[in-house]
Amino acid sequence: MTTHTSMPRRILLTGAAGAIGTAFRCYAGDRYWFRLADRVTHNLADAATQGHDVLVLDIAELAACQEACKTIDTVIHAFRPCGRALEHRHPHRGL
Repeated sequence: MTTHTSMPRRILLTGAAGAIGTAFRCYAGDRYWFRLADRVTHNLADAATQGHDVLVLDIAELAACQEACKTIDTVIHAFRPCGRALEHRHPHRGL
């Protein structure tokens, strides 16, 4: 019988330094290989020591996003608007 070893899925996680991205990485970090991307990455240093890739990325830059997506199987965009941006979008719902 042949044993097939598969590589873990390679996931680009944008917003990786935020609350949602951090929670997802803590939940699934041992099952996938992550390229963790955010505009500020200082709190992602531990991920680099665990074999994940850490990338400073502004998703408004198309060429940078295309480069970040190379060799990636799945992209998860974990952005959560907060503060004034959130109030502006949903002034009556309190979301």
